[in-house]
Amino acid sequence: MFEILLWIVFIYFFLTFFVSRFMVAFMGFSKSPLPEAIPKEFEKKINDIRKKSKGKEDFLKKSLDFVSGRCMIGTFKCYTEMNKLFWNDIESIYAERGYLPCTSQNHMLRMMLVRSGLFSDKDITQHCTFVDFNVHQYLKVKVGKNIIKADPWFYREMGYNKYGSGLNLGRGIMHAWQALTGKKR
Repeated sequence: MFEILLWIVFIYFFLTFFVSRFMVAFMGFSKSPLPEAIPKEFEKKINDIRKKSKGKEDFLKKSLDFVSGRCMIGTFKCYTEMNKLFWNDIESIYAERGYLPCTSQNHMLRMMLVRSGLFSDKDITQHCTFVDFNVHQYLKVKVGKNIIKADPWFYREMGYNKYGSGLNLGRGIMHAWQALTGKKR
């Protein structure tokens, strides 16, 4: 019995942390290319934030606020809205005002940073961690001599220069409640 349980755990982790990186949009072992064309409204928003920003770090904070403000998070939403894990069309991603997976939110943020002209794609690296039995992606962004952790998925919950990791089943249960009922507790 213990051997079967061990195999189940092994298969789960293999599928979650290895196979998913080949299947989920923007989750690969290297960064996905940024699109040449983006929605005009998105380009305008990037330019508006750039004009209002006092520098690179301020632009990063305002961009994190923009992306996290548009998108709803939910640990269990990756199961109930699994189709969004495979979206790779920036127009669909930008148009979405509800749940978006961490990978899509990070892709939007990366696009904003590079399109602003303040950052190069070399300033941005993708990293993965473990959150509530799922693989989770966040970015590290070079701002001057500092490396800033940028995680739009957890930005409103955890704050600036932090990223989500570990087990927090209470939060997961709260997100499941919100996903099922549409209400906050």
